Amino acid sequence: MIHEYLHRGQQHWSKLGIDLLLGSLIDKKVTSEQSMFLPDYLMKGFDSASVLLKPEPQALSPLVQSKSALYQPPVNELTMPWFNPYLVLTVFSILLLIVSFLHSTPPSKVVLIDRSLFFITGLLGMLMLGLWVFRQDTVCRDNMNIIWALPTHAVVAFFIGRNRPWVKTYFKVTGLLGALLLLGWPWWPQELNNSLIPVI
Repeated sequence: MIHEYLHRGQQHWSKLGIDLLLGSLIDKKVTSEQSMFLPDYLMKGFDSASVLLKPEPQALSPLVQSKSALYQPPVNELTMPWFNPYLVLTVFSILLLIVSFLHSTPPSKVVLIDRSLFFITGLLGMLMLGLWVFRQDTVCRDNMNIIWALPTHAVVAFFIGRNRPWVKTYFKVTGLLGALLLLGWPWWPQELNNSLIPVI
């Protein structure tokens, strides 16, 4: 429901942030009453509401007797701006692949890039986990993004390039988790942001 407003307002980066930090519980179907925190749905609720004038015999009257538009906003054509999350993350991922596989790139720089990416991803996972555990409400719980943004990445980042056998095993496990996440992308209970596909 919120996505509808973000899409109309072309708030693609805000949508990405919401999809990253909020969990699967907010993707459940809501009741008519729960939907009325949004203006359009509140208006529809008032339009369909009735007032009980007297119980016997039952007499109902529409709550809204008349309507008038005080302001009619202009209708803007929805276009995808060039600076959108999907394009930016796709270009970023391609550039990283090119730099990583170029023979002219020193191995030390490749290791530094990998460590930085894993550390940042791990910090993001820690933020997701913290919101999941410590928030009193439930909007950040059951966040499936933590499958690819594991908090443990922040620790493993310091061991990349040190030829530790367990690090290779860790990469295999996380690679498998990422593959499973992508394979089940359309069917998971949480609506994951498509802009994250190039990163995963």
